[in-house]
Amino acid sequence: MSDELRFVSFEELHTRAREDDQVWKQEMREGTAHWGHWWFVPETLVLKFRDDNGRSIYEVDLECCNSGREILDWIFHINGKAWATPEDIGQLVAALHQILPIWTMIPNPSETHDVRTIIADPLGYVGTH
Repeated sequence: MSDELRFVSFEELHTRAREDDQVWKQEMREGTAHWGHWWFVPETLVLKFRDDNGRSIYEVDLECCNSGREILDWIFHINGKAWATPEDIGQLVAALHQILPIWTMIPNPSETHDVRTIIADPLGYVGTH
């Protein structure tokens, strides 16, 4: 592929987005989806933080992220950890944003959502947890 800039049609852009979405969904089902050190574990519906040696250090239970308030609590909680770098926090936010509908939760932080349904619906499966 060339490094030159070129115009793409909306149809091509839409096709690429659908293909990327399918790859991401497959990675989610297989447990290979990750954002930096954060890995999605489909069997338990957690984001697991793995250090550079692959050791699990911490887990964020996505079933405890039923509202904007709970999501923000996790972000601030992880931000207070000595091992968490600003990049790790950003990657956690990116993971949460891709997996959960944060944009609908933050405006009304007290409203709760069924995370298992949110995750299961786009992936076409329900975790075994």
